[in-house]
Amino acid sequence: MQRKKGEDAMDKRTLNHPPRTRFGLVLLPLAIAIAGGCGHPDSNRTPDADAGDAAVDRLDAREDAGEPAREDAGEEGTAEAVEEESRGEEPAEEAAAEEQVEEVAEQEAVNEVEPEPLDVVEEKEEGAEIVAEPDAADMAEEEGPFLTPGFVLVPAGSFTMGSPAGEPGRAPDETQHFVTLTVRFEMMAREVTQGEFQARVGRNPSSFPSCGASCPVEQVSWHEALDYANLFSAFAGKAQCFDCTGSTTAGVSCSLKTAYARPQDCPGFRLPTEAEWEHAARATTTTAFSSGPVTASGCSPDANLVLIGWYCNNCGVGYAGCYDLSGAGGSACSGPHPVGGKQANLWGLFDMSGNVFEWVWDWYRSDYELLPGTDPVNMVPGSISCLRGGGWIGHVHYCRSADRGYAASDVRSNHIGFRLVRSLP
Repeated sequence: MQRKKGEDAMDKRTLNHPPRTRFGLVLLPLAIAIAGGCGHPDSNRTPDADAGDAAVDRLDAREDAGEPAREDAGEEGTAEAVEEESRGEEPAEEAAAEEQVEEVAEQEAVNEVEPEPLDVVEEKEEGAEIVAEPDAADMAEEEGPFLTPGFVLVPAGSFTMGSPAGEPGRAPDETQHFVTLTVRFEMMAREVTQGEFQARVGRNPSSFPSCGASCPVEQVSWHEALDYANLFSAFAGKAQCFDCTGSTTAGVSCSLKTAYARPQDCPGFRLPTEAEWEHAARATTTTAFSSGPVTASGCSPDANLVLIGWYCNNCGVGYAGCYDLSGAGGSACSGPHPVGGKQANLWGLFDMSGNVFEWVWDWYRSDYELLPGTDPVNMVPGSISCLRGGGWIGHVHYCRSADRGYAASDVRSNHIGFRLVRSLP
């Protein structure tokens, strides 16, 4: 089994960040195959100077109700009365005959009057209207929008973004602040896989092809994630959100179309904003993980994190091309795992903690609490893009819902992937 370790594992790809990396390990830089640095804003988690300073930066099945059944009495024949009148009767019999004719005529008059619908019929008719299947508009109002296969609904709402002062592993750029999201959206339940990327783009850039088609794609830059979003929109018949130039092989550069003031305004597929991502990851929870608080540090087993995520403690694999993290407290053969292998959060989202870090839309700024409290998004362009969720190579605290990572937007790494969202009406 091939294990990558040390400088030989780097395949001559240069790392620019200092020995103590964003992941707090000396060994890990040797395992990270990237074109630039990625990090955190504190003293131990500073992005590479070459990467630039932190940028201020949603049948008609209605059943036709039939006319209520009615029991109409059949008309009784009057031939006998007519025949007697036509024959003429003896004077002694005329009175009786006339009396009989009158009785028949009276009966006919009764028969010609439609009976009023019975009360039980009215009740049945009303009942039919009550149980009739709703039309599409009714279902949309009651059950929400029709979602793209593989996506789940993330409702609009308010939450406290960031982490409390006493949360283990907290970084200085996680200042708590109240955020309101007014636009509901659908989000991929799982990270984009190698198989999905291959099908749309025609290639698989991942460092771990032996992991399989159901494993998360990595080695994709922020710009390439936006280009994939455009391809996904086109396939789904939705508007494309980004203007992209170049190619996925020679390099691609993407930006939001000028028709949209912010990414949430685009009806197509895109990356989530940083606030949307954290709102989705928390899924109404307020603890460090959606499964509970932090119970460990480093690569130690965390009782809550192991339920929902793959990180350096439990990322052992059995496929070729794995990395040796034994020196850092991990497995001697480590790597990402197939998506959806752990518990989902309350909104049905998998791998929001661990497996691979995920690109989000925002350019990084350390004081994100100064952004507007309603639908915040950092639209000031830069070169450093935000990362969320932690990954297979990271420590416990990098998998917290509030943790903020960043990397140069053109970086490709074996621990960075992404998932898509789409605004819903």
